[in-house]
Amino acid sequence: MPPHRRKYGFDNRNFDFAWRGGFFDGKCITQEPLPDYPIVRIRTGQSISLHGELARLWQTEIDAAAQTRMQEIAASLENPALAANGFFDVYLDGANVVYRRETCDAEDVAARFFLHATPLLGDDLPQERRPAGFNNLDFIFDQRGVSFGGKCLAIAPMPDYPVKRISTGQFIAGAGEIWRADVDIPGPTQMRMLEASMEKPSLASSGYFDVYMDCNNIVYRRETCAAADTAAKFYLHLIPQDTADLPADSRKIGFANRDFGFAGRGVIAGGKCLATAPLPDYPIARIRTGQHTPGQGQLWQADFPAGR
Repeated sequence: MPPHRRKYGFDNRNFDFAWRGGFFDGKCITQEPLPDYPIVRIRTGQSISLHGELARLWQTEIDAAAQTRMQEIAASLENPALAANGFFDVYLDGANVVYRRETCDAEDVAARFFLHATPLLGDDLPQERRPAGFNNLDFIFDQRGVSFGGKCLAIAPMPDYPVKRISTGQFIAGAGEIWRADVDIPGPTQMRMLEASMEKPSLASSGYFDVYMDCNNIVYRRETCAAADTAAKFYLHLIPQDTADLPADSRKIGFANRDFGFAGRGVIAGGKCLATAPLPDYPIARIRTGQHTPGQGQLWQADFPAGR
C-alpha cells in the first residue's frame, strides 16, 4: 500500500464511470484494476453529491477473491512459525507479518493487534516515533484479516526500511495484553524483506553495487559480497529540484549529503550485501552515489535522474 494511505488502512481507488466504463446493447460495464499486493477485503459502491455532502446509493463488500489469495498465502508460509503462542502463529512472508490461527472464531479476533517494528537504524523512524524507538503499526482484524474454513489469517505490511525486531500480540484497552511475541529478525530474513519490495531493474549497475529505488529509500545490493566490499564509506548526494528545499548549510554546494557507513544501514547474509538509505520528503532531481576511501578516491560512482 502507498505510504500515504497506510494510516487509513485501505487504498482509495475511487473513479468516475466516464473514466472506466462503457455502454453496449443497453448494458453498461466498468472495471478497475487491482494493485499487485494481497487484498483481504474490497468495499465498493456509488455515491452522489447532495447539497455539498456525499449520499451513498449502494455499497457491497467482497471477500471471496481475498479468501482465495489468503488460502494461497497460508499454504506457502514457511514453517516453523517465528512465534507460536497458543493464540496466533506469527510468520514473515516477503515484506509482511502474517498471523494465522487454525481454529478461530469472532471472539479470537475481537481484540486489537499491536505491532511494534524496531528499525535497524533509529533515523528511519518518523520524527514523532524516535523517542519510543519503534514504529507503531497497530491494527484491527477487520482491516487486515479474513476468516475461512474456521481459520483466521491477517497480513500486516512492514515498513519500507530494515527492521531488526518486532513485538506483536493482542491487547484490550484497560485490561492489558492477551498475548505477546518478541521476535528478533535474522539477517537472511531482513535480506528477503528488502528484496521483496525492491523495484527492478536496477537504476544503476556499477560492477560493485547495483542501486535500486525502494519506496522512499535507495537500496544497494551486491550479489557476491564479503566484508572487504563494505569497508569503504558510501557517499550519497541528493540534488533537489528546488535548492530552497535544502537545509541552509547545504544550499551553497547544491545537494544534500547523506554519506553513511555500511555497519549502520546494511545486512550481510548468504554471501549477499544489502544496504538502504532514506530519501528526504522533498522532490529529488538527481542522485549521485558510490563508495570512496580517504586518500585514495572513489571506488565506484553512479549518477542518475531520480524520477521523484
